Amino acid sequence: METMEEMEEAPPNESSAKEEEKPSIYLHHYGVADVPSNEGFDVDPVAFEECHCEYVKPECIHPVEFIEEHTLAIIKPSAQPKAAEIIRRIEQEGFTVLAKRKFHLFPEQATHFYKRYYGKVWFPKVMLKLSSGPMTIMILAKENAVNDFKKLTGPRKVSVARKFAPHCLRSMYGLRGDEATNGIHASESVEDARKEILYFFQNAVPEPLRNIEENMTIVFDKYYSFLLDGLTEICKVRPYNPSIWFVNWLTSRDPERPLIAMPPLPSASDIEEQRLEAYKKMQIY
Repeated sequence: METMEEMEEAPPNESSAKEEEKPSIYLHHYGVADVPSNEGFDVDPVAFEECHCEYVKPECIHPVEFIEEHTLAIIKPSAQPKAAEIIRRIEQEGFTVLAKRKFHLFPEQATHFYKRYYGKVWFPKVMLKLSSGPMTIMILAKENAVNDFKKLTGPRKVSVARKFAPHCLRSMYGLRGDEATNGIHASESVEDARKEILYFFQNAVPEPLRNIEENMTIVFDKYYSFLLDGLTEICKVRPYNPSIWFVNWLTSRDPERPLIAMPPLPSASDIEEQRLEAYKKMQIY
């Protein structure tokens, strides 16, 4: 058995020495020296604080101001057979139909709406034609809606429209004649559009709103007193769930909600009379 001294004096194993001296195939394959050196590398420490990218403050992108306008469009009785096509064309041109109704005006109502033309020779005849059938009345929304819709409708006279604007609405759907048969009505200005919209849609809020004072006037005139009545009712009733109760209260008082007229329920005496009549008929037969 070898002693500790003999083991210390024994020469190292030749096989292990050869393995240590054997070059690394991996290192030679990639052209890396066995012994690491500083050649080809940065010896000096890198100043990372000086190697950062320069900060460029991004420019503030201001959003484009979008001013929505509302205008009134009327499909007159002469163009009613093509009303669906006209509405489709209007929507394809980028207009949004906010509200749509059908009216059959009396001559007095048509006269009041077109009162700025009162005194013209053709006025009585045109008013009778406009009240001869239903009209589709719409609120249209779009940027620069008033002028864009006037361009889309074209000249007032159908003959002129077919000559100079063959793709406009009056050229395609109007009939030659007078103001009543040109097919489409378009508001002349923003102020006219506001008045005409409120004539047919009393609860509408035509855009654009002029200023803050007008906004506050609309809120106080139309909504403030109405909401105050609802809040007063909540204080009186004290419902278990005030929010749901208030939603139901607003829904029940919606001016646009259609009213359904139900026939009155028969009284007890009426029911008894019907039974007696039925009994008599049975006895006769």
